[in-house]
Amino acid sequence: MGISRDGRTLFYFDRNEIYSIPLGGGAAAATAGAARAGEGGRRRINFNVRVKIDRPAEWAEMFGDAWRTMKYRFYDPKMHGMDWDAAKAKYEPLVRDVGERQELLNIINEMIGELNA
Repeated sequence: MGISRDGRTLFYFDRNEIYSIPLGGGAAAATAGAARAGEGGRRRINFNVRVKIDRPAEWAEMFGDAWRTMKYRFYDPKMHGMDWDAAKAKYEPLVRDVGERQELLNIINEMIGELNA
């Protein structure tokens, strides 16, 4: 639930849809506006959203997160003798050629597998 900046409209969710009700009396009338919701003064708000996802950037971030999580959370601070920075240098270039999420997960699993844990 929210009120417009000018205090004239109340916005709320009802069954996964957004509706508005004019308040008329400003922000102080919010509770009265909510009570009038059944009077037919409500208006359904329609909108479309388009999101552009940069998959290569997302996958690079996921790889970095996985590498960093293992570096700072692995139970053996010596990483079983593995040079973890070298593992990153070895596997990170492969992320550029990933075509789908499962390929990224395979690369991450291969990298983590080198820890023999």
